[in-house]
Amino acid sequence: MGIDPRGYGISAGEINLVYGAGIFQIDDVQPGTLLGDDPLVGIRRVDNERGTLTYALSRRGSTSVPTSSGTFAVVKLTVKETAPAGTYTILLTKVGLSDQVFRGIASIDLRGEAFVQVISCTPGDINCDAMVDYRDLAVLGAAYGTSKGEPNYIAAADLNNDGTIDYRDLAIVGANYGSSQRQ
Repeated sequence: MGIDPRGYGISAGEINLVYGAGIFQIDDVQPGTLLGDDPLVGIRRVDNERGTLTYALSRRGSTSVPTSSGTFAVVKLTVKETAPAGTYTILLTKVGLSDQVFRGIASIDLRGEAFVQVISCTPGDINCDAMVDYRDLAVLGAAYGTSKGEPNYIAAADLNNDGTIDYRDLAIVGANYGSSQRQ
C-alpha cells in the first residue's frame, strides 16, 4: 500500500485488512519503505481463519518533515487451492497515520478495496494460458534446480509446492502436456 504523506512527517501507522478466509491466506507481512529501514512492529495479527489482518508500525528515531512517499507494508498472500474461480475483494477497512509529534492525521484517509481475480488452471499450466505446452516447459526449465529464496526461483513453476523445482514438477508438466482448457 503506497502512501503520499502530503507534507506531513509520518511517525507511525496501523492498517486493517479484511479478506475472504476461504479464498486467501496471508503468508507474510513486512514493513515497507515509508517508516525507514528498521521500523518497530507494534502489532502483527494475522487471523487466516477469520480473514483479518491488523498491522501497526512505528518509525525508530526522528521523523523528517515531510516524509517521502513510500510503501507502508507488503502483504504476501496465497490463493487457496480450494478457491473457486471468481473475483474477490480485499478491503482496507482502516488506515491510521501519526505525524511527527504522534498526532493522528485525519486528512489522509486511505480506506479502499482491491479486486483479485482467481483463475483456475490445468495442472502443469504454469503461465495459466489454458494450455500445457512448450511455454510452461520453458518457464520450468528456467527455474529448474532452484529452491525457494534462491535467485531464478519461480513459485508458479513449483507445481507441488515443496519449495524446490525439480523432476517432480517436470513430471506434472509431462503428465499434462498437451492438455487444454480451451473449448
